[in-house]
Amino acid sequence: MVQGLAKGLEERGHEVVSLWSEPTDRPVPGKRVMRLHLRQSKNRPTHLPSLIRSFWALLRARPQVVHVHFLTQRVHYFLFWRRLFGFRVVLTAHGSGLLRPWPQDAPHLGRFLREADEVTAVSPALIEAAGKYEGVDAARIAMIPNGIDTEFFSPAPTQSVGTHPALVSVGRLDPVKGHDVLIRALPDILDAHPETRLVIVGDGECEADLRALAEKLNVAGNITFAGSLGPGEIRDRLQMSDLFVLPSRSEGMPVALLEAMACGVPCVASEVGGVAATVADAGVLVPSDDPKALGSQVASLLADDSSRQRLAALARSRAEQFALDRTVARYEEVYEKFLA
Repeated sequence: MVQGLAKGLEERGHEVVSLWSEPTDRPVPGKRVMRLHLRQSKNRPTHLPSLIRSFWALLRARPQVVHVHFLTQRVHYFLFWRRLFGFRVVLTAHGSGLLRPWPQDAPHLGRFLREADEVTAVSPALIEAAGKYEGVDAARIAMIPNGIDTEFFSPAPTQSVGTHPALVSVGRLDPVKGHDVLIRALPDILDAHPETRLVIVGDGECEADLRALAEKLNVAGNITFAGSLGPGEIRDRLQMSDLFVLPSRSEGMPVALLEAMACGVPCVASEVGGVAATVADAGVLVPSDDPKALGSQVASLLADDSSRQRLAALARSRAEQFALDRTVARYEEVYEKFLA
C-alpha cells in the first residue's frame, strides 16, 4: 500500500523519499532502512543514536510533510524534529499498531495522536479506537481507505479449473493473522472435500509452530507454505484459487483481502476491525478465533459453485471502489493543506 502511494505521488509530480524501519536485522532488498528505538524511560525516552539517524535523514530529505504509516515509538523522532525542520507530521492508522499495540508502544500512542498535524485511518473501527485516547477528537480524523492497483490485481483472462479445491491465505506468519485457526479448521474442510489444497503465502516467526500444528492434525500433506512472494506471484496464486481465507484476529483494512477481491476470488474472513466495512456483501464473515465456524463456511462454499460465482462478481465490483488512484488523490488533499 505504501509503495503504491509513493509511486502514485511521484507520478503526480511530488518528490517522495521512503524510509523503512524493520524490527529485525534482516536485510530489506530495495528499501532504505533506518532503525529507530526509544529508551524505556518516561522521563528520558530519546535514544541518542536514533535521534542522530533521524536528524541526518531529515537533513538530506528536507521534507515538507512526513507521513508515518506505522504507529510505533518511532513516531517520537519526527515529532521531536518537526519544529526545527518546519515540516508537518501526518499519521495513518492501518491496524494492529492501534488495535493491538506492542507494550513498548502503547504508552506513547495518545501523545502521538494528539500532537500530529493530521491523523487518518483506513477504517471506521480505527477511528473509533483512536477516539478512545484522552484528548483525541475522533471527528477530526479522516478516513482514507487503503487502495490497490485494480488493473494489476484482476481476474484471470480465462477461468482456470483446478483438479482439487484450492484455498489461499496471504499474510505474515504472526499470531494476529490467525493461520493457526485456519489450520485447525482444515480437518473439517477435508472431511467434506478430501482433496482440498491450502496455500499459505507469507513468512514470519510462527512458521515452525504452524508446520508442527499441521503435522499434529495430520493435514500437513494438504498445505503448502509458499513463503514470501512478489506481487505477480501472489496475483497468480489468487487467480488459481477457489477461495481466499483471511482468519485474522485483528485487522484495520487488509490489503491482502482487497487484492483477492480485485482478482475476483470469493472470500471468507474473520469479522474483526475494518473487515466488514471492506467486504460489505461481497464475502462471507465468520467469528474470529472459531475454527468450527470457519471450516463450516469454507466447506459450504466449496460445495456451492453458484454462490462462489456470485461472490466473485461482487468481490471484483466492490474492489474497484478501492482503486489506488482514489487513495492517492485523498492523501494528496491532506498534504496540500500544508503545502500552500
